[in-house]
Amino acid sequence: MKLFHKILLTTIISITAMLAQSCKDYDDDIANLQSPTTATAVVTVVPDDNGGFVMKLTGTHTLVPTNMATSPFGNKEVRAIATIRQTSEIKAEDEMTFQKVTLLEIDSIQTKNTVPNLLTDNNAQYGNDPVHIIDDWMTNAEDGYLTLHLTALTSGSVTSRHEFYLIRDINPDNPLEFELRHKANGDLIGQQYGQAVIAFNLNDIVEGNSDNRATIKINWLSPTGPRTAEMYLSLRPLKQID
Repeated sequence: MKLFHKILLTTIISITAMLAQSCKDYDDDIANLQSPTTATAVVTVVPDDNGGFVMKLTGTHTLVPTNMATSPFGNKEVRAIATIRQTSEIKAEDEMTFQKVTLLEIDSIQTKNTVPNLLTDNNAQYGNDPVHIIDDWMTNAEDGYLTLHLTALTSGSVTSRHEFYLIRDINPDNPLEFELRHKANGDLIGQQYGQAVIAFNLNDIVEGNSDNRATIKINWLSPTGPRTAEMYLSLRPLKQID
């Protein structure tokens, strides 16, 4: 199942805003960043102490923007969708790789943390409504983040608000098992689908192996019934990139 090289976490977001954020006409060609052509990818925007920033494509590959001095998101570390053009070849340093790029466009992704398991109160607090996970390039698991492209039924009302959560500690025998929840707040009567791209930071709660990878398990309720999948999550190496 190609979908689960990837996935999600917690947010409250307008379903209308979901459509606006997710339906940009992004280039799907993200495989070859050594090409001089434009590419679009999901990255982590990492600010530094001097006001500058870099973009992590993976835990070991960093994109360095040459045309923007400060992060548009201030001092927050967030996941984002970035359209870039290569301006230098890849440079390797101590198992890390760097590449200078021109940043053409960037749009932040809702970036959240996991939520605690409330046991019998999970349904009331986090909901239990169905949600689709879209299997495309925006669904990924890199740099310790799980990013998920979601879609759910909505009435399309500007007042409709859908909430998404990733619950931790659901299995005492497997700390790397999570449960995705969707709280539609009654907005399930529509005939159209809204979309969202949401990222979840697992860097502080998931420990990887010697290859900086971890296998996590996700459970969720789809419109066709309960679903479960395992996936590889790429983590940051112990040595961070400045």
